[in-house]
Amino acid sequence: MPGTKIPIGLINSGVTAKLSELVKPGFTGQSKTPKGILSSPALQNLPPQDTRDSPVKIIAEAAREPVLPAREFFMQTAAALRQPKDPLSTALLAFVRFFSLSPTLLGYLRRETLASLKSASPGSPKETAVLESRALAASAALDKGLSLSPAILEHYARYFVPPALWDKSSQQEIPDRVEAPSAEELEALIEEQTSAEDFLDFLNYLPGKNGQKWLVFPFCIKVKDTELRVFLRVLKKEYGEGENLIADISGPKRQWRCFIRGRAGKFRADIRVYPELSVRSLKILSKKAEIFFSGSEEIEEILVQNGEEIPSWVEDLYNEPLPFIDKEV
Repeated sequence: MPGTKIPIGLINSGVTAKLSELVKPGFTGQSKTPKGILSSPALQNLPPQDTRDSPVKIIAEAAREPVLPAREFFMQTAAALRQPKDPLSTALLAFVRFFSLSPTLLGYLRRETLASLKSASPGSPKETAVLESRALAASAALDKGLSLSPAILEHYARYFVPPALWDKSSQQEIPDRVEAPSAEELEALIEEQTSAEDFLDFLNYLPGKNGQKWLVFPFCIKVKDTELRVFLRVLKKEYGEGENLIADISGPKRQWRCFIRGRAGKFRADIRVYPELSVRSLKILSKKAEIFFSGSEEIEEILVQNGEEIPSWVEDLYNEPLPFIDKEV
């Protein structure tokens, strides 16, 4: 079954045009909901998404400092919404902001996430990663107007866990290539592997809030006995600013997480590597990244740094301070 087309040129130059290509019309995949995959009755009882008034009032009540760190901001916002001030609430608010959803949906998202989890307060990095993956999957589905059954939510969430937690036991055998594939061959490979799961093909097809697209493309490739497993995720916003590409890449000895964030037509690349490299090796990798992105004038900054074996989605969304909104405003 044909799936959403992926321009392989995305990985070398011309970022803006290539992100746009990822969500171009003309999808020819499955047009109806896969049987037994999705459930949506709960969505009928959701509170209205008032993105113009109610969330602003809630945020204004929560923000009390001229510049408030994001983690504290989300804690106060959760309290203003009469929700627990725990890791699940703050993670969900980070994803609500990422997808431009209303904070008033926090209670619903908590129930969806906890349907497949035992605790909202993880005790280890592994448990934190599992909680964040479930919260991200529930938020991404709601952005598309869907409620997933617990079993399918758990299945969808596996695309968001860090490489260290991937289950490779069920991975199919990938043919070994003598040379790196051409752009056309890699595009066909990604399309074939992504469309093999009807539900993922279906979710990639559905638009999100305000016409934005959240797309997930998992694929594996093996060249000269070196196997790489890649999870590529793209958030493309049709209205308003902001584009994001996140790629987790796992090899035999090393793993990478790459963020490309766009705003006002300019992009920033943030590359994390694990296990840690020496300062000299990081500088060499930084130079290689500069050469790799040299064809794109839209990349304004490239940051290469050591990362963590189990990186956090939410910590990256916490990094930037949030603007203060005065109560009187």
